[in-house]
Amino acid sequence: MFLEENSEIKHEYFNGEIFAMAGAKKNHHIVVMNLSITLGTYFKSKPCNVYPSDMRVSVEKGKYYTYPDLSIVCGKSEFLDNSETTLTNPNLIIEVLSDLIEKYDRSKKFQSYRSIPSLNTYILVSTEYKQIEVYSKTWNNSWTLTDLDKNEKIYIPAIDFTLDLKEVYEKVEF
Repeated sequence: MFLEENSEIKHEYFNGEIFAMAGAKKNHHIVVMNLSITLGTYFKSKPCNVYPSDMRVSVEKGKYYTYPDLSIVCGKSEFLDNSETTLTNPNLIIEVLSDLIEKYDRSKKFQSYRSIPSLNTYILVSTEYKQIEVYSKTWNNSWTLTDLDKNEKIYIPAIDFTLDLKEVYEKVEF
């Protein structure tokens, strides 16, 4: 982890392999910023923290390290060590999809994220068209999907928040 903290670029660590994270396209940055502003404003006076993509997340007790586009913790944030650079208890993770890693975000990454006991919501946001997928953990640890498109809104009970597609895609050009 020491090398990562001193690196100029971010890397994900999965099953003993290290992967450099490439830069994102314009729509990706706009969507992440819109989500950051919307969620950051909503949680400003609540006991939740919204962490941007520079916050590393430990998955499967250190077997895997990743940088979600956004992570949210309601309650006390817990970290791998005293440096507070590696979060261990996100309640919600948002990944903004790009064509290069969409398959990975939908499959291996989501499969790994499901091993985080505190995680109860996983959101995938398209940058190719207006679509948001919200995966919510149920009482028996299975996951249900709510799919949003067009100008809909969705209530996310885990964080008591209504997500509006119009706000997420403000200034995005398709």
